[in-house]
Amino acid sequence: MSTHPYIPLYVDDYDAATAHLSVEEDGAYGRLMRLCWRTPGCSLPNDPAWIARKIRLSSEDFARVAQPVLDEFFKLSRGRLVQKRLREEYDDISRKKSARKQAGKKGGEAKALKTKENDPSNASDLPADTRAFPNPEPEPVREEPPKPPTGGSEGLFGDEPEPAKRARRKAATPIPADFPTASAIVDEQQKARLAGANVDAAYQAERFRNWALGKDARYADWPATWRNWMARAVNDAPKSLSTAPAPAAAVDPRTVWKRRIEEYRKNAYWNRLEWGPAPGKPGCTLPAEILMANGYMPAPAEGRAA
Repeated sequence: MSTHPYIPLYVDDYDAATAHLSVEEDGAYGRLMRLCWRTPGCSLPNDPAWIARKIRLSSEDFARVAQPVLDEFFKLSRGRLVQKRLREEYDDISRKKSARKQAGKKGGEAKALKTKENDPSNASDLPADTRAFPNPEPEPVREEPPKPPTGGSEGLFGDEPEPAKRARRKAATPIPADFPTASAIVDEQQKARLAGANVDAAYQAERFRNWALGKDARYADWPATWRNWMARAVNDAPKSLSTAPAPAAAVDPRTVWKRRIEEYRKNAYWNRLEWGPAPGKPGCTLPAEILMANGYMPAPAEGRAA
């Protein structure tokens, strides 16, 4: 059972921060926040297997859907994963509950003392020598002053300084030189042009690299994280409404599919929602000539033996 039975949800803030997430990622984010809220201290252990089991995802779905959300919205603090805004709300509610508890305790003690003084006593008079010793006064309740919030240059919860953290993570988990790949930059640049957005994909790739180096940088599915980054950049960029976007150069479909299949072999990434089942998987709808040109055999037609 959670220490606090409800989460304050600010809908405008939430939608503004998660507009780029897919339906699956948004659902996983909700489960992660609820799990974090119900976990003592409002933080999660840095254990993907434990988290995947708690939010009821397979290891494959966790790496594809939940891991990019953890990388974007949660930070590692003293060996635990923390969502900054969620932790602030949790601590604020904790302080208010503690203050109400202390106020109720003081009010109960004062009421009990007043009742005791006003109630008539049934006891007979005591000898004079025993009345010389009055009852001791109750000791006042000492309230500890509220602790000021930590953070600033040393992080939200008193972590090591950010520059030192980035340097340590960069040395421990270096990012490959082709991160993101040239093909990913070309694809995102073309999407930005079609959306009429003034976005330099190469510049965004460099910003993404610097951002990733400042985080844990161990992505199970970094292409999905890169696409989310570019989607947000396109959404925030000024649109070219006065002039129509330049027409995209004709692209040979065979070249596009070849690049996608190469990335599938290298990074195990395949956009099933847009491209259908992956090569070699049941239900793959790629043309036979493209499959055979890239080393795959076409799937047999339904009703025929393989």
